[in-house]
Amino acid sequence: RVINILKVNLPDGVFNSWAYMTCLECVESMMVLVDTEVLANTPSAILILIRAELWHYAWEKLRSIGLLCNLMPGLVMGDDNHKTVDIICSGITLPMFEEALENDQGKRLTDVLKSKEKFKNTFMSLGEMVIGAFKHAGRRRMAFSIGTMMAEFHKNVGLVKEAEHLLCDVTSLHSVGQWPQLSSSAYSILAHCQKNLKQEDKEVNSLLVLVTTPNHLNSKHDPSKCMDELIYIAERSKYQKLLSWEPLFDLDTLSTEPVGCLEYHSGEDVGMTFSFHYYGPKAMRLTMLSVILENENTNRSVPMVTDKHTHPIDSSEPLEEITLNPGPVEERLRDSRPI
Repeated sequence: RVINILKVNLPDGVFNSWAYMTCLECVESMMVLVDTEVLANTPSAILILIRAELWHYAWEKLRSIGLLCNLMPGLVMGDDNHKTVDIICSGITLPMFEEALENDQGKRLTDVLKSKEKFKNTFMSLGEMVIGAFKHAGRRRMAFSIGTMMAEFHKNVGLVKEAEHLLCDVTSLHSVGQWPQLSSSAYSILAHCQKNLKQEDKEVNSLLVLVTTPNHLNSKHDPSKCMDELIYIAERSKYQKLLSWEPLFDLDTLSTEPVGCLEYHSGEDVGMTFSFHYYGPKAMRLTMLSVILENENTNRSVPMVTDKHTHPIDSSEPLEEITLNPGPVEERLRDSRPI
């Protein structure tokens, strides 16, 4: 703010470098230089939040410098980038004794900016501290947002397994309905990681979240493409993966003939009519319906598959009467799901 008021012209990246070092200096000295009586009278939650905010601001400034100097994954440093690093580093180190130089923030930042490997390690380490601090402070949305960006960074540097673990951790902090736009970014990266790791069951769950999450202006996912990927997985697995597609369907009503009868005997014909809501982003065709019968006494599940019928999912035509294959005696209908 003072720099803006004074209208001081600074080279690109210089302000961010000083802001980064200042935040780290504040965090490191906060527990040492602050009066003990002040610390004793300050709630720990406030101190935790102050530390989280300072780390977060330092992380943002380091990220800005990384983008400016092409130190981020996928970027190649050119001559202009090296000159920018030299300009930044020339103003953040001071002549001093060798012992003091080792603990100097300017010396540390200079080492970080002159090595892509050191930048990567410092950026990941600081990001982990930011996520942990925000979680500790109860700021779940901030932890989720930073965690998503850090997971993308891990993925881009080839640490796919670490990215997947990080996303599984941060996505447990919320329900998808709370932050749909953040969720679309997180689950897009998560599905990509799980595909690379050949974790097909987990990938299906992530894709299901994406196809049932509204597509926002800044969303990184296309629900229709995610639906195509789900169908491809289903066809490749001979439709065994469809058994976990409950988020796409919501059973509204179930009626049987004769009406009100829920007890069936072996060899008996049963007529059923289903009504359910479909949440997918594009039209599908219902080609098979699976009904699960559960014994009332032993709670033993017996899968029963109907004869195949084909109806467009968006058709108003009701399902035809279906006949179940004979099952064990005295079984009671407990659940049904479309596949």
